[in-house]
Amino acid sequence: MKRTFWTAVLFGVVTTAQAGVVSLTQNFDNLAASGWLAINVSSPLGTTSWFQGNPAVFAAQSGAADSYAAANFLSTDPGGGTISTWLLSPEIDFSSQTLSFFARAADALDDALNVMISLDGASVSLADFSLLLAINAGNATGGMPTDWTMFSALLAGSGSGRIAFQYTAGPNNFADYIGVDTVDISGKRTVPEPATPALLVIGLVALARATHQRRRVRAAISGPAGEA
Repeated sequence: MKRTFWTAVLFGVVTTAQAGVVSLTQNFDNLAASGWLAINVSSPLGTTSWFQGNPAVFAAQSGAADSYAAANFLSTDPGGGTISTWLLSPEIDFSSQTLSFFARAADALDDALNVMISLDGASVSLADFSLLLAINAGNATGGMPTDWTMFSALLAGSGSGRIAFQYTAGPNNFADYIGVDTVDISGKRTVPEPATPALLVIGLVALARATHQRRRVRAAISGPAGEA
């Protein structure tokens, strides 16, 4: 299967040493028992939200055929409406970690997926989330891949919160069905402790002073008294 790798960056400056650990791996073998929270705020509200994948539409990226999270056009009124249905992760220790996941659509329609992030700990208020990564932000026809495709983004350098997948389309867009699978938050990026740059500065100052003293000695030696 075709797998394209996409990357986005959030908060690229890290000022303290952080040792990230694997804090979330989710294959959605059982969405209902996964600890993820589905919230549908589509307008008008439809009959579905995020649900267990349907292998009759397409099979999972890995594992059992239905082991992925899915959402579809019935999140709102199929006669016309705006889709906004969210799938919130458990609380995560971000700690300079990397998010990766696979996503795809069933057909080349106008489906779109936003990856959102909240730095407010265990909060489940959607107002606390901001955009991390957009897949087909303009709801262009065929703008979302129809094969399982890997996406990746760097999380914040410290703190905890949640990520969320927001399925979105409309109004008056032709939406169908999307899936998310194999979510992983892991990685380890170590940067200098705050003391390390300070020690480096002290070393540079000492070197500058030593260089200045050597120049003074050389100037005294090569002055009028030292000339041949």
